[in-house]
Amino acid sequence: MSIIVQKYGGTSVATPERIRCVAQRVIATKRAGHQVVVVVSAMATETDRLLQLAKAVASGGHPSEVDVVASTGEMVAAALTALALQAAGEKARSLLGFQLPILTDTSYAGARILSVNSAPILACFESGVIPVIAGFQGVDEKGQITTLGRGGSDTTAVAIAASLGGASCEIYTDVDGVYSADPRICPKAVLLPEVSYRFMREAAGLGTKVMHDRSVSMGMRYQVPITVRNSFNDSHGTAIGNKETSVSCIALDSNIARVSFFGSERIALIPKSSISGLADDYKQQILFVDDEVAKVSVVGGPLTINPAYHLPTMVGNLNDHDVPCLATSAGPLSLSFLVPKTSATDAVQLLHSLSHSHQEAI
Repeated sequence: MSIIVQKYGGTSVATPERIRCVAQRVIATKRAGHQVVVVVSAMATETDRLLQLAKAVASGGHPSEVDVVASTGEMVAAALTALALQAAGEKARSLLGFQLPILTDTSYAGARILSVNSAPILACFESGVIPVIAGFQGVDEKGQITTLGRGGSDTTAVAIAASLGGASCEIYTDVDGVYSADPRICPKAVLLPEVSYRFMREAAGLGTKVMHDRSVSMGMRYQVPITVRNSFNDSHGTAIGNKETSVSCIALDSNIARVSFFGSERIALIPKSSISGLADDYKQQILFVDDEVAKVSVVGGPLTINPAYHLPTMVGNLNDHDVPCLATSAGPLSLSFLVPKTSATDAVQLLHSLSHSHQEAI
């Protein structure tokens, strides 16, 4: 009997009705002959609310206590999902990070998983109970609750699948899978039925929000088959594995700022969330901070194979359409362009058109 770890994101468990729909999908998977482990994120917007609450009570409080506050969103979602399964006639039990435990280091708000004890999950299987695990959280060696940072529930799900040996992982979200660009801003975007771990890790690290790059890296390391699917329909989604494909996508990261320092010609790109801390630590050294920029990246495909050859064409294409290119950079499978935030949508559409015209020409 195969084991499937199903992770449901915040939009998938945003309301009681959606939680009941999740329960029905889980039950259908079990009745198809699989052992199912459920991992849930906090209900949509709940983590932001909790972090804002912690900040309002004591801005700059100890990060370990902030993690305790932040972790409660997943605790609630796990218990509600277990209740929904019970109401539908199934045995179910919620399990929190410290109850397994999921052991992490002490990097609060961004902890890394060290090990997962799967014994309680296997005990649930033996007694016919569906385990519902709170994502995003763990516990350090001192028993202090920790959280895993952005995309942490994805990492929880992949880590649990790896710990069970031979399990697959399904990531359920509010889109049909991985697209060649964000379909909300690029109408010509297409669903990618299959991508490699390397491709997905690069795309995730550059702003594609379907999965977090840390969870993809873990999947690659432990050879966990991953599928990204839509919680609200029966689409086949996108399979992520070892097979390399020639597909490409355009990633967009609008949550960055560029920073220039006195006496340096280099421009640093940092997350917007780090601006205040940077200003406190390097106030006397900062020349300017510009948070009205975005990074648009071409990931995979023929254009990234020979950057020296294709880069001038791509920059020229942007300039010809009045999209200023402020800086460029190259990654293992990508080319990135820093543009004004107001031009980000145009840049995504232009680079998508250029990259797919080259792909079709092969």
